[in-house]
Amino acid sequence: MGVRSKLWTREEYDRLVAAGAFMPDARLQLIDGEIVEMAPQSAAHATALLRLQARLTKIFPKPTTRGANSRSPSVP
Repeated sequence: MGVRSKLWTREEYDRLVAAGAFMPDARLQLIDGEIVEMAPQSAAHATALLRLQARLTKIFPKPTTRGANSRSPSVP
């Protein structure tokens, strides 16, 4: 008899996370039922994300709020 691995559902994985089964800084993903440890983010990747965020913020600025809904017309 060989080694059997368990495939996890999203609900089971979420329960494990909520129960504190993993270290708080663990970088994990659930891929096709397997819990996979992600490689640490490199400095180059982090820099690329920051630059992308800065550019996207210029293209898509945060909407200003007018009351409860920024899409509604302003009422005098």
